[in-house]
Amino acid sequence: MRRLERHRKPEVALPAVDTLPTIVVLSRYADIFERCRVSLSLIAPSAPKILVRDGDAIGQPEGWQVIQGPPGAFCYAHNANLGIQACSGDVLLMNDDCQFTQAGTLHTLASLFITHPHVGILSPNIDGVANGVFCSGQPIQETKGYLSFVCVLIRRALIDKIGLLDERFTNYGSEDVDLCRRAQLAGFTLAITSLATVSHRQASSSYGREGDLELKRAESARTYLEKWGRRTQGCYGDE
Repeated sequence: MRRLERHRKPEVALPAVDTLPTIVVLSRYADIFERCRVSLSLIAPSAPKILVRDGDAIGQPEGWQVIQGPPGAFCYAHNANLGIQACSGDVLLMNDDCQFTQAGTLHTLASLFITHPHVGILSPNIDGVANGVFCSGQPIQETKGYLSFVCVLIRRALIDKIGLLDERFTNYGSEDVDLCRRAQLAGFTLAITSLATVSHRQASSSYGREGDLELKRAESARTYLEKWGRRTQGCYGDE
């Protein structure tokens, strides 16, 4: 993991957006979710929002559709799929410890989907900690690697073509790498943009409350290698 630089936002003309993507947030902890919720209420008040709630610590936030995750161990892929299936159109999937900090963030990402129809998964610049691609400051920076799902806009056409996240990844990590790889094999492009920046300074704070994090990472890594092996298509940091 590494810190990604904050870049000055270039001036780029973008088209208007008729329909905003649905924001899907997965969360278990009320205090962490509250910071995310407040940022979205200020920066993207009109966007449709879905909370996939794990456990019962979070109530019913105003203006949100709430989906209750299943009892038992948290599975990111399964809960993310619940949110994706509950809406139509493109989906902004984001961590609960991620926050919007710039006006127009969601409109910018959605506009770039209009101007770059070949891009299937788009990440804003991450101010803080993330795996994956270093943001070079370009308005659109395509990559052959993968994008960390700290905050990503996923095109509905991609989901329709390759399916949902693989729920065999029941622990922490690798489900985002897997979806990126599947997207590339299906002909979609992955990209990161400097035109929008989100904050992830309290990175992985949800997972930091769990004592078996490294065991979960290792199990997901084993699942990934069983599925893909090493030196398969794409430039990935695990190879």
